[in-house]
Amino acid sequence: MDPSTLLAAKFASYDTVIGMTLFGYDYLLMLPKEIRYVWYSPWTPGKVLYFAVRYMPFVDMPVWPFADAFMGGNLPMPCSRASDFTLITFLIAACLADILYGLRTWALWSRNKYFGIFLVVSGVVFNLACILMLALVQSGDGSIRIPELPGCFSPQSSNDHTVWKAYLLTTSFQLLLFLSTLVKGIHH
Repeated sequence: MDPSTLLAAKFASYDTVIGMTLFGYDYLLMLPKEIRYVWYSPWTPGKVLYFAVRYMPFVDMPVWPFADAFMGGNLPMPCSRASDFTLITFLIAACLADILYGLRTWALWSRNKYFGIFLVVSGVVFNLACILMLALVQSGDGSIRIPELPGCFSPQSSNDHTVWKAYLLTTSFQLLLFLSTLVKGIHH
């Protein structure tokens, strides 16, 4: 195996650990405020959505290192199942977060009917296109094990260039929400 590929795989596992560490740090910093302002407030659909978005990473993060080749390859979960689980939980979390941020942005726009329709249509279009692109990637070659390395790896395929486009779509919708918030803030 090419030494540069092995080195890249090693550093990919570091990225995962860094992300998990930053998430844990952020969670611990925000927990006192969350307890004070969210936990004791009345239950609403927004609160349920908030908790789903906030605690979804605790469901999928334990699988990330396995899918990204950090943990040993002797775990019982097959690579394809780890990759599918990680992708599905990521998509659920991203869609829930987009709904939550979309509702917040819509509220900033005084719940304008036309702006709400615009957000729903654009959110569905961006997220559906992202889901279809990622489904295309997953339908190709699945994750594999490499004898010299622990964990799972995705073989290079013709669909590799599709992944960044899918993430660009979710980022574009979040940019749309940000710009809508910015415009409303400037007008305020």
